Amino acid sequence: MTKPKGQTPLPLETSEEEDLAGAITDLKLMNQKPKRTSPEQIVLQSYTELKTAVDLGYSFTDIATVFTKRRVKISARQLKELYDQMQATRTQEAETLPTYKTPDNPNPAVVGETKSAPVQTTTTAAASSKPMLKTDGN
Repeated sequence: MTKPKGQTPLPLETSEEEDLAGAITDLKLMNQKPKRTSPEQIVLQSYTELKTAVDLGYSFTDIATVFTKRRVKISARQLKELYDQMQATRTQEAETLPTYKTPDNPNPAVVGETKSAPVQTTTTAAASSKPMLKTDGN
């Protein structure tokens, strides 16, 4: 589309409406850019496969190469550090889970058992079969 001859473009006015439209346009452009996955998310989402590969003897350099071939940026050092952190966290969580009696384990340690003080209950005259004594306060 061309502008008609003899017309000059209007100067850009600064108003809240135009700024909002520009911001919305910028947001639309931002949404079109590919997002990078954080190293933490890479390890979190692929932990099971990472563990299998490590257990099979693959190095973190080999594993990082698999990611970089797919344009997922993570270094072998990042993979190892984050994998080790996640493995330690999962091991710690597994150790704190309660245990339950099963046919294979009839005497498990009870986790989280606490003894509570006896609960005192009171009854009202309507609920009690015995009449309540009335005192005058003397």
